Amino acid sequence: MKKILAAALCLFALTGSAFAQTAPKELQMTGTVTENTSMVTIKNNNSPFDSVALHIADTTFVLQSSTGYYLSGNDIATNELVKAWYGPRLTRSLPPQGTADAIIAGAEGSRPAFTYFNIGKVEPREDGSVRVLNVNETQYVTLLPEVYPEAAELKPGDKMLLWYDVTTMSMPGQASP
Repeated sequence: MKKILAAALCLFALTGSAFAQTAPKELQMTGTVTENTSMVTIKNNNSPFDSVALHIADTTFVLQSSTGYYLSGNDIATNELVKAWYGPRLTRSLPPQGTADAIIAGAEGSRPAFTYFNIGKVEPREDGSVRVLNVNETQYVTLLPEVYPEAAELKPGDKMLLWYDVTTMSMPGQASP
């Protein structure tokens, strides 16, 4: 009886871990800036996680969506639409606070929208291109040497700002800039 119970517990432990989901390594929120003081507070309608306050560090990418120009954190206006990427380390306050990795400010123009890409895996290809997978393993992007000549030098942990027109609906999605 003890052997059967032990075997059942082992089987339960193995199958339970197979269904466990990993926490995302990079979070993203699109919303409206409600406050820009020492940090940017972003709010949207996705309850219960409808707002986040983000500190802007020296390493934070801050761009204007329509032009691609770099901005300072103070250039982000209250009531402006933004898309922000940040790590999973947040305070247990309301709203939660963290550090922004990238903020794209303003409505998307007629050109493709920028996206922030934190590289988790790099796959060199025979044709000289490089295929990169983000840290959340939700998006592949193939970088051609004509588009980005230094693509072969990329490594996991590198961060990029990319823009592309179309991505596949597969999981993970696939795109080429």
